[in-house]
Amino acid sequence: MATAIADIDVRPLSDACGAEILGVDLSEPLTPQTLKAIEEAWYEHLVIIFRDQDISND
Repeated sequence: MATAIADIDVRPLSDACGAEILGVDLSEPLTPQTLKAIEEAWYEHLVIIFRDQDISND
């Protein structure tokens, strides 16, 4: 079941660990609230993934 925290969606990948985070564009600056929500999801699920991100070194 997906949960909404701040302005993101956290979807568990399994009962054991891992979650997918949706609603975040990592190429843009993150608000403190979004960053905190990502951190909380990481602590809860141990592994987080962000699909289809367009990140460059620039």
